Amino acid sequence: MIEYFAIIIDLVKSKKMTDSERYEAQEKLKNAINIINLLYKESIVKSMSFSAGDSVQGLFNNVKSTYNTFYLIQNLVFPYSVRCGIGQGQVNEQLINRFKIDDSNAYDGKAYHLARSGLDLAREHNYQIYINSDSNKDFTINSLINDDIKVSMTLVRQAIYSIMNIIDPVVVECNVINSNYNDNVIGFIMKITGYYKEKSRVRSKIKDSEENEPTEISESEIKELIELFQQNSSEKYKTCQSRNFEVLSKNDSTISSDVREILVKLTNSTNQNVSSMIRTSKMDELRRKCIAKLNIVDHFYGGNPL
Repeated sequence: MIEYFAIIIDLVKSKKMTDSERYEAQEKLKNAINIINLLYKESIVKSMSFSAGDSVQGLFNNVKSTYNTFYLIQNLVFPYSVRCGIGQGQVNEQLINRFKIDDSNAYDGKAYHLARSGLDLAREHNYQIYINSDSNKDFTINSLINDDIKVSMTLVRQAIYSIMNIIDPVVVECNVINSNYNDNVIGFIMKITGYYKEKSRVRSKIKDSEENEPTEISESEIKELIELFQQNSSEKYKTCQSRNFEVLSKNDSTISSDVREILVKLTNSTNQNVSSMIRTSKMDELRRKCIAKLNIVDHFYGGNPL
């Protein structure tokens, strides 16, 4: 029998949100799953869709794309938080083979049951994610992948970290980032940038010579910078299916000078300020941990070598 990976993602503390916060969070989540359905169409068995007001679910054929879905949505919905349960197991094959409905809610089976209990376990342990295969390894693996230093980062700096991870997601396969992806994420990037500018106490060092005010950059200009960066990145990593192994083995920084420059332009800041935020908040170290976690998950649940 075929084993699948069901995923359920839930907004954290949604009941405590105001009506406007709840609307914004659900709108972000809706747009995020649209991106996931485009990005991972080769790996998705049944599309990501809302299963309740604050929850979304989907069904995948491999753990790597399932884990990457959590990672990317986590960054896209900033400043809101999500919690995730992933279940590895069988589903009702008759439903899979005979039903033409793409909505994941129409299907059932052990993978879904384990994903739901995984979400409950994530709440119980105060984890962001819990992968549930109903085996002895689950407790150990989940303890490792929830070792997150991001809690020491202020929300303002987490905004920068999220922007960085949307522009250059370290645990996403090279061949899925394209212009279609850029078209869909640019709105997220600009909204998170707006949050940063509103909340940050750092004042711009870059002044317009005539107006003596920070020079704003347009969505089209940012999109051009991102596409140029990704073209250069694709050329650099054209021989690999996934860039994360190469970055990790070379001991290079996961944050290129091109990404830093985009962050400078987005925030109307300086290279010195952006580099200081990256260094003091250990963003490079955190991204390396994301790579290591994906490798651990792919090895123990996907059967691939480390």
